[in-house]
Amino acid sequence: MDALEAGDDFIITRNGHPVGELRPIRAQRDVATAELKARFARFAAAGAAAEERAEIDAVFGEDRLDD
Repeated sequence: MDALEAGDDFIITRNGHPVGELRPIRAQRDVATAELKARFARFAAAGAAAEERAEIDAVFGEDRLDD
């Protein structure tokens, strides 16, 4: 539990085969729909795809690509 609180993820296995994941709950903040629409409109107008992605990741968390 201490490792979970510290941010570590774990793969749960049965007979050496992955069957699940155990990871800490990441806090997410609520963002009003109007605020998200305004942010996306601003990014689209500026053509700032990298900034948009960073903002999305900041709000919703980064994509996990590990299999």
